[in-house]
Amino acid sequence: MPHIPSQRLALALIISSFFVFFSVAAAATAHGEDTGIKTRGRPGDAICRTGKEIPSTLRKELRKLSDQTFGLLKSGDTDALWKMAAPNAHDQMSKEVFAADMKTVAERIGTRVEDAPAKIYAMTFDGEYDSLALCGAEDPKSNAHRAIAVASKGEDVVYVLRNTVQPPFTRVLALAYRKVGTGEATWRLSSVHASAVAFHGKTHEHYLKEAEQFGHNKALARLLVLEIALAFSKQAPYVSNRASYEIGDALKNLMLDAGAVRHITRWRIDGEELPILQVTVVTTRTGLRPQILYLTEHALDSEKAAKQARAVGEYVRSTYPQLGEYFGDMVIEGVAKPLEELKPGFPSQRIIASFKSK
Repeated sequence: MPHIPSQRLALALIISSFFVFFSVAAAATAHGEDTGIKTRGRPGDAICRTGKEIPSTLRKELRKLSDQTFGLLKSGDTDALWKMAAPNAHDQMSKEVFAADMKTVAERIGTRVEDAPAKIYAMTFDGEYDSLALCGAEDPKSNAHRAIAVASKGEDVVYVLRNTVQPPFTRVLALAYRKVGTGEATWRLSSVHASAVAFHGKTHEHYLKEAEQFGHNKALARLLVLEIALAFSKQAPYVSNRASYEIGDALKNLMLDAGAVRHITRWRIDGEELPILQVTVVTTRTGLRPQILYLTEHALDSEKAAKQARAVGEYVRSTYPQLGEYFGDMVIEGVAKPLEELKPGFPSQRIIASFKSK
């Protein structure tokens, strides 16, 4: 997410809700193939396996387990999910909070699971102390799967990623399970995460390529399209795509361009310079929607504020008509205070503006 001195630009295209009951670190993965790769980990402490390195019996077991978890999410059986949860989950949140989180995830995943091999990362911890297991190359920018987990002696941790479909989105359901001991030990659910990875079948690769068409004077369009690409490249808190780093570098370079920053943060509307506080992209059930947050000097409930909001929408529509190819409408929101002074539920002058010509 790019930041500019005194003007904070954020993107919240996320489409994600998750609970995490154990420490994990961000990680990157290559796109697509479920094949064996080189594994790393401190000898005697932890080892990670993925793809064909995982025994077929375990792969089948985890695919069945993830199918069961998906079914419980979609059916709303939060009682059964609560029983599956890792023991310390019960100490960290109430059953009511857990149920609400699971219902949110259920709303954000597709109606069916794609019939394709699951991406699985399996980590075993044998050391005397808390250890780290790393799947893939140590350099996160390398073209290799990469996943990280921290656990204690005798624990096994697995990550299972399944694509779910609910047009127009494809969303990844990322599930983490862990168990302690051998024999009859049961896999317990320790993390659930849902995030969109494609819109009408178009993935981060499509949007990254699309962003290249927008030059210096179309910096806002480039920012928004790159942010969609970045969000779609991230599959889970502990598993993402190598492209995340490439897209992040593109965003960083964009925000180091002083001319581009001016195009994004200072707009002239009806003869007045308007400070833009935040540019975000959010999802609806049917599409993507940019949200523009700006600072206004007008009383929020006045006709002047309403007129200004309409003018901002018209400015975006006329200056960036190409955005109509990616978005149907946009949220225009004027506020009376700088971003750092806003509190949850802040008052605003808010309208929905269409990208279609009048």
